[in-house]
Amino acid sequence: PVYVRNFGFTAHLINSETFESLNSIYYRNPYTANFSESFLTQKKVLEILKSNLKDKLSSDTEIIYITDEDFVNDIKSTYIVSDVLSKIGLPAVILDYSKFNNISKLTKDEINTYFNQVKYSEDLDFDIRLKIEKDILITFIYDSYKNIQNSKEILICTNQIDKGQKTQYITELVNVLSENIYETGLIKVNFEDNFELICKASVLIAQNVKVSDYFKKNLITSVAKLILGHDLDEVEVTKDAEDLKILKVNAEKLTLLKLGEDEKAHIKWKSQKSKFDAQIYGAKMGVLFRSISNNDKV
Repeated sequence: PVYVRNFGFTAHLINSETFESLNSIYYRNPYTANFSESFLTQKKVLEILKSNLKDKLSSDTEIIYITDEDFVNDIKSTYIVSDVLSKIGLPAVILDYSKFNNISKLTKDEINTYFNQVKYSEDLDFDIRLKIEKDILITFIYDSYKNIQNSKEILICTNQIDKGQKTQYITELVNVLSENIYETGLIKVNFEDNFELICKASVLIAQNVKVSDYFKKNLITSVAKLILGHDLDEVEVTKDAEDLKILKVNAEKLTLLKLGEDEKAHIKWKSQKSKFDAQIYGAKMGVLFRSISNNDKV
């Protein structure tokens, strides 16, 4: 499967029997003085795939094209990405800074920087990218609020991000979730910046496998877990073979409990407006708490 976007693509070589990703390619169009030559064509995509995969790409390898629309340049889409996302079975959003309609919140200087960096195929300034993609996420939360509340889970997909910036980036996105969701409870945050799940889902569709059932059985690993509570001041935490500890929750920002994805703990609190009592597993970045105050929307 090849997920083609405005200025590049991500491809995964997927085993059609195990649905595992065997290899991946991230390609961003290089700068060219002739703007018309900067667009991807099907011929160019095939050349790049053959060059990168070499002996791994055989004549009977099926290539699936995933795009945002029916056609991208001369590439006819096999699947529209929104249709693929709808079959995963949980609220899923793509944060794509390359779409020009998402830059309305930028300052004049930021817009100039944005267009220059996009034009010359440079890495977008981190703060500008974050500003754009946080705004996309806020809009998605507003549009999918009930769905997020019902599923208690969200999948966030984005273009490749530098490893050294990933933790800060994800934390900022979790903070956006915490500031725009107003009910007590736990939300699993799933994240990927290589579109593997989208590519894998497209192969499942092609094989007539129910995508949501596959992902229920083959659990997506959460990058973080967010727990919200009204007037949350302190939390009782009991890990296996450890005494009960009290975690003070910062009223102004997210409070982190370091709890790995293979670790579990009993989490409990009770305030005048909310309560929580459950044993949970952690996540790659741990468990993040936020108190919802009386000033927040209920």
